[in-house]
Amino acid sequence: MKNRISLKKIQNGILFLSVMSLSLSACSKEDTPVPPENKAPTANAGADQTITVNTVTLNGSGTDVDGTIKSYEWLRIDGPTQYSIAAPTQAQTAVNNLTQGTYQFVLIVTDNLGAKVRDTVTVIVNPKVWTLVFEDNFNATGNFDTSKWSYCSRNNASWAKYLTSTSDYASLDGSNLLLKMDNKTISNDAVPYHSGGIETNGKVAFTYGKVEVRAKFTQGQGSWPAIWMMPATPNAYGSWPNSGEIDIMEHVNNENVIHQTVHNGAVTNSSGVSSVTKSSSYIASDYNTYGIIWQENKIEFYLNGVLTSTYNKPANATSAQWPFDKPFYLILNQSGGAGWPGPITDSNLPFQMQVDWVRISQ
Repeated sequence: MKNRISLKKIQNGILFLSVMSLSLSACSKEDTPVPPENKAPTANAGADQTITVNTVTLNGSGTDVDGTIKSYEWLRIDGPTQYSIAAPTQAQTAVNNLTQGTYQFVLIVTDNLGAKVRDTVTVIVNPKVWTLVFEDNFNATGNFDTSKWSYCSRNNASWAKYLTSTSDYASLDGSNLLLKMDNKTISNDAVPYHSGGIETNGKVAFTYGKVEVRAKFTQGQGSWPAIWMMPATPNAYGSWPNSGEIDIMEHVNNENVIHQTVHNGAVTNSSGVSSVTKSSSYIASDYNTYGIIWQENKIEFYLNGVLTSTYNKPANATSAQWPFDKPFYLILNQSGGAGWPGPITDSNLPFQMQVDWVRISQ
């Protein structure tokens, strides 16, 4: 506050003084309120984890004592490059498609004023310890083990047109299962060819696991040996291919490759051709080991222990894309002469697939 004094004119010898009191207000720097300094949020990426499967849940969180959390972000900063973060902008997320190794993930937490903090978590993926649940080494002679296998039945499908349920076409020689195909004449069975196949349908079926089959086979025009799997409930999601098919190995004619394929309602067209298939070179003169690892979110195909291809379960998959959550059974057959391989050149007969052993683990 300030006083202002002014002189007024003299009247009758009297000098008048005028005192004006002024109140001045001013804003100085010292008087301006200073907002409190923003306190950084906290981030917690959760506890380190050691697993033997290929998926993990990251349990992150964030807090902010003087504001709100604006965003979360998960990133991989170290480890194998094979992974898929399902919800990278959520505090909690699944990470799928992991492989053996040590991963490090970072959670970045940002508050409403832009302050960022980080926290990391380590995930160690160890090899899965497999437990053998089914095995057949085919070391007997004569008939196969009927507690595990049955003859495949003849029907109108291309692969099954000439199936013959006798030991002439499916038998054991002391070290192998022999599956044959020839053009012999059989009384009261007027088909031009006969072939052998066995299956575990009605006896052994499983959901998820590791399948390995060691086998070798001859080549020839019209030949079609196969190692494959079908659903134990044939129409669980509808007629073929909607309920699925897993082809661990198929070979046709004189090709120098084998084929490994997935069939379902999304990838198989009206002609029966799948867009999910892989062709790989094999050792034609010797045994090869054909296999899959079938998990909740993917099917991996192997040839002689080497990964050849992977079919991953799509995000938010329907049964059309992933009917592979039901029990399947195993089929071994030597077929030909119809469908994919085309007609048989009789001079190439007989065809034969020898199976050394079958192993299923979970």
